[in-house]
Amino acid sequence: MEKLNEQDLNRLFQDVRSSYRILALYQKRLLDLVKYIGNQFEYEFEKGGYKFADKMGGNATHFNLDYSGWSWLILYFYSFKFKSKEIEGTRFTLRIIHQADTGFYDAGDQRLSKLDIDKFKNVENSVSRLFLILSKVDEPNPIENFSFEDFSHTTKKENFEGVVLVSHDMIEFKDQDSTNKVLHDFNQIVKSTFNIEILKTDENTIG
Repeated sequence: MEKLNEQDLNRLFQDVRSSYRILALYQKRLLDLVKYIGNQFEYEFEKGGYKFADKMGGNATHFNLDYSGWSWLILYFYSFKFKSKEIEGTRFTLRIIHQADTGFYDAGDQRLSKLDIDKFKNVENSVSRLFLILSKVDEPNPIENFSFEDFSHTTKKENFEGVVLVSHDMIEFKDQDSTNKVLHDFNQIVKSTFNIEILKTDENTIG
């Protein structure tokens, strides 16, 4: 970061305060959305894992002050894993992946440092999105099959054997009706792929 004078620093700290307040609201909205999706699909949350922060030892609760700032912003790119359950004789696992910003991957350079933020694709041409993934439990973790390019919003990741995978821009979850439509459409793909349904039927879902 270039050297800033006191006036510039005061403006920067104002931006920091505003950013943290917006981030707190956004992350609460994200967590509520993930909880809602899990409830509508009748899956119970089990655990999560970061995808962009520095690799941390142990159970990922031991932070180090030498880690980058991304390590303290783990929901920036995060995988929510739900407990597997049996449906008509086969066990399935639900995962929801939140990718707040595709800009690093959209830049198209695997050698790019995650700290070279100025070289990320600009925010106007990047997206924030959510992956919905349902997989048979005897299949490998679908995320392990992702390449660098798959996390760019310009790449369309297709379903593969034993896995249904769909990504949506966050704007598609702008309200409950829009969210219900996304879940209904995902349920239809699951039905056509695995001949099962995971969306519960009640007054909160689209029939």
